[in-house]
Amino acid sequence: MCAQHCFFGFEAPKADGLFFGLFPPAAARTQLTRTVQQLRIRHRLGGRPLAPERFHVSLLGFGRFAGLPQRLVAEVVEAAATLTAPRFEVSFDRAMSFLGTPRPLVLRGGDGVAELIAFQRMLGDAIQRRGLGRAKAQFTPHVTLLYDERGISASNFNATIQIRYFAKFAAIRCCR
Repeated sequence: MCAQHCFFGFEAPKADGLFFGLFPPAAARTQLTRTVQQLRIRHRLGGRPLAPERFHVSLLGFGRFAGLPQRLVAEVVEAAATLTAPRFEVSFDRAMSFLGTPRPLVLRGGDGVAELIAFQRMLGDAIQRRGLGRAKAQFTPHVTLLYDERGISASNFNATIQIRYFAKFAAIRCCR
């Protein structure tokens, strides 16, 4: 009998998720860490917070692969390199849980994500023009903080987290 993931008696191949994401700078990661601790206390959540270096906003996903597809990486990075965008800020001002098991606790923003949405659409258009994929019709900007068995409904918190992004980002290989 197989211990973890099995595929007809064989161990399932390890898969890496390839995506474009924006990762907040160190000061914002510190603020996000404080926020997740406060939310855990306020809502009595037991889930372990994500490591600060894993906080990000996913922009576009390209799928899961057994190994990193070097050609695809080169093509999507080349497509993204054609973009020019000014710096922009993203503001997250409320927490909520998405559906799922376990439930992701995320930060979302209202008007504070408009420039991020525009940037994601611009990136999606560049990728689509090259035939490398297609952005989802609906983009819900968020930062996942932790996963918990319990969820919370939308909750405002005292401070708005503002993150200044550069027009610099990278295709990365996600943790397995």
